[in-house]
Amino acid sequence: MSDVNPEKLLPGHTPEPRHTLSGKLKNLYVWRAPDGVLMLREVLQDKDQTREVIEFNCSQWGYEVDQMAPRTTEERVQFGKDAFQKQLRVLEPALLEDGSVVFPYLENSETMTLFLRKASLEEATPRIQELFMDLANAHSQGIVYGDRWPDNILIDADKGVVHIDFDLKLGEFGKELEVAQLMLYTLALGVGENDTSSSRYEDLVHDLMARSPIKYDKVKVAHFLFTKIKMAPHYNHLQSIAERVVGRLGWSVASV
Repeated sequence: MSDVNPEKLLPGHTPEPRHTLSGKLKNLYVWRAPDGVLMLREVLQDKDQTREVIEFNCSQWGYEVDQMAPRTTEERVQFGKDAFQKQLRVLEPALLEDGSVVFPYLENSETMTLFLRKASLEEATPRIQELFMDLANAHSQGIVYGDRWPDNILIDADKGVVHIDFDLKLGEFGKELEVAQLMLYTLALGVGENDTSSSRYEDLVHDLMARSPIKYDKVKVAHFLFTKIKMAPHYNHLQSIAERVVGRLGWSVASV
């Protein structure tokens, strides 16, 4: 938890006694505006941690460290507004006079991690389809979210898939890294406790990638995917599952 006092700003606003989303780069607090509207407010963590997070992420995925950088507050807000105007699955942010960033609070949402762990295949399929289709839509318009891990993705009862947290920007092969992240995390969250040799979402991930309108560098996608599986022991069991998906797509595992 950050040592920053989240109540030192926003006069007239009331902090809500609700859960706080804590991350390595920032915390998100729930606030109630004077008009009664609930919103999330960003409180940044220690800036010294940013470089450590970038270096760790790059080493885990095999991504060039000079191709990942933090977005400034102004860049995060402008990125969110641009993505919202392009009708992508994001929440429109606002930059307050005190320099803080707020955006709407979704009361009926949960992270992709929590949702996929308990959802049936029938419940999860339309959400996963939304996720991959939105990513392709974003990439077709030159939008790269950056660092798409499952706690940066919300599943809302009304809105469906919603992306949050655009702290990091990606350079060359950023689109390929995002695709690899979605493939890995979707497969991982579909693996059962008693059978780690298969994933409920194996066929779905294959079909969505096979139908993707975006021509990704498949060698790079596979490189990022299998580097992460190798570097993170808790994903080692996904090796054979990912190999089947990649093999069915006609990609060369031997090149990884």
